[in-house]
Amino acid sequence: MRELTFKGFLKQYVQTLSYQNTTNIYKLVRETAERNPRLYEPLFLYISITEKTEEFYNAVNKTPEFNRDRLLDIEITESFNDYNNLPIEYTKVHESYQYRKNRNATDNNTKQLMHGRIKKLQNEKQISNYRIYSDLEMNPGNFNSFIKHGDVNKYSLDKLREVISYLENL
Repeated sequence: MRELTFKGFLKQYVQTLSYQNTTNIYKLVRETAERNPRLYEPLFLYISITEKTEEFYNAVNKTPEFNRDRLLDIEITESFNDYNNLPIEYTKVHESYQYRKNRNATDNNTKQLMHGRIKKLQNEKQISNYRIYSDLEMNPGNFNSFIKHGDVNKYSLDKLREVISYLENL
């Protein structure tokens, strides 16, 4: 799996925030001006990173309702590597990126803790792997790989919560 880049994140983020689910600059500028003001900062960072400034300014000029006062000087953000020194509205976008980028590592740490909890409950209650995966209708190979080898990529957090709940309620 490729590592998430800020540029890739911004593209997904702008598209997700858009009511039209688009990355078309003209549509995004119009939507930002008319009914979706929370798109200002992510859109502007997306523009500055993707070097679509000319297209952006053409769209802004065709949209008189667009609030130009909320935008930073594009040259500032194009040469800017430290997003923490931008105004808070822009740093929030970058913090969202950092969270999303590091989410897998955080989830894997949580899964490791859940692995320990499951093994502890299994030993306390004398429950076999077979009983767990058959009662919960889980793939036996994946469950054994998770339990025996600690392969945390086999299950989601939700499924592991289900296993813990099952074991706690026996």
